[in-house]
Amino acid sequence: MSGADEDLARARIWRERVGHARMAVRTRRVNKIMDERQFYDEKEETKQIPLVCPHCRQEGTFPVRWMVRTKKAQPPRGGNEEDRAKFAKARSYMVRIDNLVACRNIKCRKRFDLTGQTVFLI
Repeated sequence: MSGADEDLARARIWRERVGHARMAVRTRRVNKIMDERQFYDEKEETKQIPLVCPHCRQEGTFPVRWMVRTKKAQPPRGGNEEDRAKFAKARSYMVRIDNLVACRNIKCRKRFDLTGQTVFLI
């Protein structure tokens, strides 16, 4: 092969690679799935919940952290028809962050698990 033929072959290979890369980028933009977190405003809240320690049986109020996700007023821009349908079905909700609580009794001080629901619809 002469030098000119090699240059033409390299140019052809380069065009094929760049063309595939450009096509892949376009495909990714069109088929991009919107993240669910874009539908909500998130903030962390602490709520006092009355609980009973299973070890010492002492009742008390304990701080429990929650992630509150409130639905935005309008769907985010750039969504397709499927994303708008998901947004229409979305509801505000709370997710419990803390799964363990420490007893406040000086003699006990043991940790215990919080059981029950971890997600609440608002």
